[in-house]
Amino acid sequence: MYIDFATILSSNIEPKNFDRDMLAELRNYCFRHELPLPLMEIVARNGSPEAPEFVACCSWASIKCYGKSHKNKYARQLAAIEVMIVMAPQLLITMEAERRRRLTQTEVSAHSCYKNFLPHLKKAAIEVINATEYPTEKEQLLALLSALKIEAAISTVPSSYRQQPIVKVQLNVDSEGIFLDYESEIYGQMIGYFKDLLD
Repeated sequence: MYIDFATILSSNIEPKNFDRDMLAELRNYCFRHELPLPLMEIVARNGSPEAPEFVACCSWASIKCYGKSHKNKYARQLAAIEVMIVMAPQLLITMEAERRRRLTQTEVSAHSCYKNFLPHLKKAAIEVINATEYPTEKEQLLALLSALKIEAAISTVPSSYRQQPIVKVQLNVDSEGIFLDYESEIYGQMIGYFKDLLD
């Protein structure tokens, strides 16, 4: 099961328009990766019978996140999504470890297209990677992608955790090409990723 972080981490999610059970997805993900299972409970019910307000608490390890809505099930969904926001770094680390394991287990991988660049594109990309004149890692990454003739769509997703947005970079390639991390980390990590693949 694939967790779509770009959708999950959007702060504008309306659970009534969300067609998946995020608590079930969170539990399934934790179970498959032998992580502690989240616990969910309704901790408060306020308002009147005509206009109730439910507060759900989702606990995972030492993390507690809350969701508030006029419906019990929506409050639970929002609490599960908030836990996913906090878990995002751990989930990304786990997914990166899985990706590296898959790459070492088989010669044919989803990322083999990166290794088959024409020599002149690869050389230009390595020059960008080794350059020191770029003022920011973002500019260096964009120059690197340009050298490899890869188009990228970059978008941000608001995050209340760590007070900085999460950035999604989607590459226009044949294989899986979505990267997601905090704004302060994603560009450097992607440069390192391409450096490892192109060396």
